[in-house]
Amino acid sequence: MKKSHLGNQMKPIATNISAEVIKCPQFMRALTIAIFIDRINSIHPNEDFLVHCHVKLLTHYIQSEALPVSEIIAREVQCLYGFQIMSAALEYPEKMVLRLFHHLYQDSVISKESFQTWKKDDKFNAGFDEDLETKNMTVLNSFFIQLELNDSDEDDTSE
Repeated sequence: MKKSHLGNQMKPIATNISAEVIKCPQFMRALTIAIFIDRINSIHPNEDFLVHCHVKLLTHYIQSEALPVSEIIAREVQCLYGFQIMSAALEYPEKMVLRLFHHLYQDSVISKESFQTWKKDDKFNAGFDEDLETKNMTVLNSFFIQLELNDSDEDDTSE
């Protein structure tokens, strides 16, 4: 029987990293950075940045067990911080983060609440250059406007 690619990725993680570390929300930041680095070395111009197996891997570790909503949001926000770190390190490749955020939202990897929490959170911003943060948020404004529009559309249909 052929093993799934996802299973092959999770086995070394579970073997090499303790369960206590995996339970920490910050593990998601490290995992996201590792996925990002892996993809940078293998990406092709017409290929999506996150492939299906990476989406499944992130989803698996965000929701690896029954957790309170606040813990899931904490893990999702750490995932976004991982993308923020790598985006800054790569000097904000054109529209990459915007495409990533749309992909993460459409594939239900990251919830709307987590994106909003990440946007409002100022604890992490201390280590970043204010100009870089402004540039990142300017690019993402259209994403957050779309999130709000989606929310208004859902409110209209529920009436």
